[in-house]
Amino acid sequence: MPNTNPPTVDEESLDEVSDLAQAKARCDYGLYFGATNQNATLLPSLAHRAIGLKMYLNHTFSALRLKDLSVWMDHFQVYILSFYV
Repeated sequence: MPNTNPPTVDEESLDEVSDLAQAKARCDYGLYFGATNQNATLLPSLAHRAIGLKMYLNHTFSALRLKDLSVWMDHFQVYILSFYV
């Protein structure tokens, strides 16, 4: 899940979480990417590295709470289109 420390919300944090998982995993796993109010534009280049996009509308750890449904829709549209490019 992306609500970790640091949150998985950009390429650097996704690399870090991926490296940790590869080094310690003893089973199959998948990584989730976290939506923030500013990172929808990163999805086209990172979506293929995550099994899902986690979006929070309520309180959670770190900067993962989306301010309103318009930000939610921005992420949803970009994420879906990322798989057709």
